[in-house]
Amino acid sequence: MSGIWGIQKKYLIGITGGDNLVKVSFGYSNRIDLPGSKKIDEITISSISNNSYKKFKLDYSYFDACNIGGSYLHNSSGQQQIDDRYKLRLKLLSLHEISSDGNDTITTSFKYYGDDTSERLPLKTSCAVDFWGYYNGAENAVTTTTGIVTGERHIILPSLADCYGQSNIGEIAEVKDMIQSVKGANRFCNESFMKTGTLKKIIYPTKGYSLFEYEAHRFYADESHAYIFKESGPASSGTTYMARDINSSNPNAYMDQHKSFDVSSPSVGTITIKMTADTPEKMQLLRQSHPYVEFISNNIMNTYSISSLSESSTGLELTKYIHNINLTPSTCHLVAILPDNVGSGCSVSISINVRPTLTGTARQSIGGGLRIKSIANYDSDNNLLQTKRYEYNDGKSLVPMKLFSTTRRYTYSDVQMSGMSGTFTNQFLVFHSSLIGNSSFTSSVSRGIIGYSSVTEKIIDSSNALKKRIVTTYQNDFATETFGDFFLFNNYTNGNILTRSIYDGAGSLADSIVNSYTHQGSNVLTCNLKLEDLYADPRCTVSGRYRLTAYSYQAKWNVLSKTKHFSFLLNGNASTETNYSYNTQNHLVSEEVMKDSQGAILSQRNYKYPCDYSRESVYNTMTTSHYLSPVIEETYKIQGRENYRTRAVYSLLRGLFVHTQDSISRNGGPMEKRMEYTYHQDNLVCMVKDNVETITYLWSYKQSLPVAEIKGANYSQVSQWLGSTVNSIGARSSFT
Repeated sequence: MSGIWGIQKKYLIGITGGDNLVKVSFGYSNRIDLPGSKKIDEITISSISNNSYKKFKLDYSYFDACNIGGSYLHNSSGQQQIDDRYKLRLKLLSLHEISSDGNDTITTSFKYYGDDTSERLPLKTSCAVDFWGYYNGAENAVTTTTGIVTGERHIILPSLADCYGQSNIGEIAEVKDMIQSVKGANRFCNESFMKTGTLKKIIYPTKGYSLFEYEAHRFYADESHAYIFKESGPASSGTTYMARDINSSNPNAYMDQHKSFDVSSPSVGTITIKMTADTPEKMQLLRQSHPYVEFISNNIMNTYSISSLSESSTGLELTKYIHNINLTPSTCHLVAILPDNVGSGCSVSISINVRPTLTGTARQSIGGGLRIKSIANYDSDNNLLQTKRYEYNDGKSLVPMKLFSTTRRYTYSDVQMSGMSGTFTNQFLVFHSSLIGNSSFTSSVSRGIIGYSSVTEKIIDSSNALKKRIVTTYQNDFATETFGDFFLFNNYTNGNILTRSIYDGAGSLADSIVNSYTHQGSNVLTCNLKLEDLYADPRCTVSGRYRLTAYSYQAKWNVLSKTKHFSFLLNGNASTETNYSYNTQNHLVSEEVMKDSQGAILSQRNYKYPCDYSRESVYNTMTTSHYLSPVIEETYKIQGRENYRTRAVYSLLRGLFVHTQDSISRNGGPMEKRMEYTYHQDNLVCMVKDNVETITYLWSYKQSLPVAEIKGANYSQVSQWLGSTVNSIGARSSFT
């Protein structure tokens, strides 16, 4: 039919490289969850004559769905059958590395949250999702008795009263009273449900495995946009610490008379003090024994005696609450003392609930997806080897959590404009900004771009002892709103590593770096014009109705320009500064200049790459094949004098670029061959150092792993001695 265009999907079936000697082939099959789409089942690496080197096979299943949250596409269709497009999601079960003859397989398998329980993801069109689209387990169903559709139906429009809080709902000037009264969906995140379907375990070919634990992001919204979205969940309930003393004949009774805790940021606390007794007689004895509790903060002690507490109606409990205690970063202590002469049946406790101080109108939110909490590695006998735990600081929603924006209509219009070349007519996409205050949902709420100013990685050994702590800080800026709900990052260093500090297990700083960045970029590539209609009534013809804004598009990227390195040693501290320059062809580092703390040059390194030797055939081929990163030549100078210069030689072998030789020149002298490498069937089989030291390697397990190291003979000699045994060893898949 005229005017109808069909779009056909295309899939990559092969890559041929290296003078057409090697090819990578892909095998596909149909997906059930996405009709018309395919999944990769096999990846085969082979020679052009179809002699297979290696094959990878991927096994799949599907995540099935539950009916929690219903389906927003099927609310008005009764019991309409929901097909697999909405129910199923592809799940990778295992990856098999298969030898060339197909007789040997190395398998890596994967497990997911929900595999060991009955927990399933909802339908793809479920209303049980948070603001960012993650499963939250909320049914979000309402019953309607009027209108076109009656009965139970599921809703996805969020409850505005929950989002803003009843006391703050009046701040939203654009939201109609009618909308405020509508009961909406629970769109807050649920940390437990949102893990469903995420990777939980990787089982390696050795049968060792890694376990992954996640948690939801914690972050603050941009304060300049806080009035439109203050939080993505209920306010933090804080952390409670307690000290308690119990006189009991039970040796297992809870007894913790002293509790210490750290306050890491400005916070507010509420103290609860309780003294209880089993009987009136014991309460009288308790009063006479003068028990007390203490709260110590910033080395200031506050003591509370029994006389300051109020009595409950039963007469068996005395309590006191102290609200809104301002806490500054420090180590705090709680102490509870119950004299021994009171006997059993009495208790004294002091607890404090600590919550971060709210800055401005911003409130910490939970959501925006998951972050890694820990990675634990185990051997094949289930023995814990190592754990990496991660802590995060200063989380920000880099795109403001904006629920509403001014309604805009988008139309194409022929607009007559006057310019330096006269009056002309052109067609623009016109943004019609409504002035009557209507609101519409924006897409920014679902972007979930969360950044952190610092991340701490703790490396813990099998005995739960801290071995190392690595603290990395990042550039972490909010995005800038341009128009509507479009946002740009105007700081090109956003997300870059600013500092990295390494501490030992005892907490001593061992090493630290501080990075500085600059950006490189091309000339302006293109220019986009935005024409905005500033008036609600499109019939308006007053002067100044249209505003024309030009947005240029440039290719820019960040590069590391300087690194300051601090080492903290037993015999004193040392600091250096390294400055970086870049190759204009491949944009890799071309020069590193290291200076001491006084600015004197200590050393200089210069690098050359294949693109710098384009007249040599193999390096020209490497460059045109986009194999740009190997260092061909490195020059190292100390205080301006050349210390050494190295040169690497690459060759094209069976379609692969292989490193065949290293040479070195010392103190400006001639080049001397230092290392020579020999390959067989794409494996390194021999290294010769300084024409004296020779090491030969024998490979097995279908030529996939080295099994023997022979010193003093080259590969040709070993092959002559062993004859066909060399090939039989290489072809074996096991030695059992």
